[in-house]
Amino acid sequence: MQMEVDEEAKQRQALGLSDEEIEFYKVITSLELDDFDNQFITDLIHKIVREVKKQLEFITNAVMKQAEEQYRDWPLNA
Repeated sequence: MQMEVDEEAKQRQALGLSDEEIEFYKVITSLELDDFDNQFITDLIHKIVREVKKQLEFITNAVMKQAEEQYRDWPLNA
């Protein structure tokens, strides 16, 4: 088991992927599509994860703004 973890860490580092991105990489490579090389796949993953994070940040900010407006008069020492 430790060998698998070490091997995955080496692969992640070699590809320059984060923990989130390596999981996505595993899914894509499990499809066994020979038309895509590692560089294409890693570039695609970086772009997708970056866009998903942007969207999540936008949604989080919108929810926080709404909550702050909704509860702005809430007693601070309640």
